[in-house]
Amino acid sequence: MRTLAATLVLLCASLVCSDVDGGEWIYFGSDTQGSDFFYDSESMDFSSKNIIRVWKKRVVSEEARKQIVADRTEAGLVTDGYDRLSYSLIREEINCKKRESNILAIYDCTKAGDVISRVNVPGVMRSWQGLLPGSIGDMLRKAVCKMMNTGK
Repeated sequence: MRTLAATLVLLCASLVCSDVDGGEWIYFGSDTQGSDFFYDSESMDFSSKNIIRVWKKRVVSEEARKQIVADRTEAGLVTDGYDRLSYSLIREEINCKKRESNILAIYDCTKAGDVISRVNVPGVMRSWQGLLPGSIGDMLRKAVCKMMNTGK
């Protein structure tokens, strides 16, 4: 039974990388390590008054990938497969009015769409964080909240 459950979890996780990867990705910025960031305009959820749920994609630069491996090693986390890390998919909530974000899930994926690691953040562990002006999170907020205000 455990084997079946584990297989189903991996299958669903791999479907997330391949399904979300097929979205309408719009570039909104780059970080200091050279990673590029996109959001999926087709998967945005405007169901709450001031809150948007959106998939963010980080196409990981070589420098960033090396830093991720180093950080995971230092933290005692598994690094298997991270030599093939190509991108991360992050399901995020943005509170447009309060200028805050909340991470719901993170999937680290290979170029082929295989899931290396996935983290679904349980509700009790979620925490709204203020967005620093000029940060990647703030750039995402500006891009997606503009759509909320235009009625998309």
